[in-house]
Amino acid sequence: MVTVNRDILKWAMEWNGLTVDDLKSSFSKIADWLEGKHSPTMKQLESFAAKTHTIVPYFFMESAPQIRLQIADFRTVANTSASKAPSPELFETIDSMLYRQGWMSDYFQAEGYEALPYIGIFASQEESVDSNHIADYLHGLLSLDLDWASGHGIHSTDDAWRTLRKAIEKTRVSVSISGHAGSNQGRKFSVEEFRGFVLSDRFAPIVFVNGGDAKAAQMFTLIHEYTHLLFARTGLDNYEDDPALFLTSGQEHFCDKVAAEFLVPTSRFMEVWESGKDHDRALGAAVAKFKASYIVCLRKALELGLIAQEDFWLLYNDHKKAYQEAPKRTKGKNDKWDPYPAKGTQLGDVFSDAVFMAVKDEYLPYSEAYKITGLKSQSFDRYYSKRGLVV
Repeated sequence: MVTVNRDILKWAMEWNGLTVDDLKSSFSKIADWLEGKHSPTMKQLESFAAKTHTIVPYFFMESAPQIRLQIADFRTVANTSASKAPSPELFETIDSMLYRQGWMSDYFQAEGYEALPYIGIFASQEESVDSNHIADYLHGLLSLDLDWASGHGIHSTDDAWRTLRKAIEKTRVSVSISGHAGSNQGRKFSVEEFRGFVLSDRFAPIVFVNGGDAKAAQMFTLIHEYTHLLFARTGLDNYEDDPALFLTSGQEHFCDKVAAEFLVPTSRFMEVWESGKDHDRALGAAVAKFKASYIVCLRKALELGLIAQEDFWLLYNDHKKAYQEAPKRTKGKNDKWDPYPAKGTQLGDVFSDAVFMAVKDEYLPYSEAYKITGLKSQSFDRYYSKRGLVV
C-alpha cells in the first residue's frame, strides 16, 4: 500500500470526467481510497494513472498540478471552457502535434527544403489589410477559383472537403483531422471545447481540425486556421456559430470573415441570391453551390443586408431546431469500417510522405516511425501499401 493525496485522486477523476461508478469495475475500493479508508497498491496506482491519463508522481504532490494550454488560446470569451484546463484528449493531442511538427521541421531543414514564403506574409499589415483581399490571396495560393466548390467532380460537401484539404496540403501545410485522441476512438473530442488549432512554423506548419464536427464546419475551420498562418500565429480556436456571440473585432473575427468570403464569395453569392424566389430557396441554392454550412450562408445574407434582423433570427432558430431534431445516422450491422482511410486523414499527406521518405533515406528508424505514426509494424506496411508505396 502507498499513501497518496486523496485530493489529487479526486482531481484526476474530475479532469477526466469520471465518477466512482465509472471506475469501480476496475478499482473495487475506489470509494475507500477517496475516503482514506484504504490505500492503493503501487500497481493499482499505476493502473489508475493510466486510466486517468496522468502520471504516478502527481499523486504524491501536496496540491494538484496546474494543467495549462501549451499554445495561445484564441477561443471566444463566450466559450465557458476557455478558462478551464484543457481536457486530457486535447492536451495530449497538442503535445503530439508539437512533437510531430518539431520532427518534420528538423527533417525538412536537413533535407534542404526552403522556408514557406507565405508564413507571416501579412504579419506587418495586421491592422490594415482587408479580409476580402486575404480571401482573394488564398484563392490564388490554393489554386481554387471562386467556383471551385461547384466545379467538375465536386458533387457533395464531402467532395469539397477532400478538395480543400488536398489543396492546403499541396502548400506543405500538414493537415490532421480526427474526432478522437490518438487511435482510441473512445476518447472523443468535444466540439464545445475546440474546433481546431494551428501551429505556425516556417518549414512545417500544422492545422488540426476536430473531426467530430460536421464536414461543412470543418471546411470553415480549415480556412480559419490557415488564415492564421498568414500572420504566423499559433493557437487554439472554437469559433461560435451563435450570431449573438460573434466577435465584433480582433483577429478571430477577421479570420471568420476571411473564411466566410473564401467559401462563399460575395459576387457569386449575390448571383445565387438574386435568382432565388424567396429566402429559403436562395439559401438552399447557396448551400448546394458553395457546400458551406447553412449558418455561414445565412450570416452572409445578413452582413450584405439581404435579410432583416427579424427574418434572420427566425431562419436561424428554425434551422438550429431542425438540426437538433434530425435523426442521427448509426452504423448498421453490415457496415464495414476500414481504419486506413481514417488513419490517412488523421496523419495527412504531408506528414505521411515525410515519414515514408525519412524511412527510405534511413533518416528515421522503423521503431521511431511506428511510434510517431501510432502504427505497428504490419499496419505500418499495410497503410503505405494502400497509398501505393512499398516500405
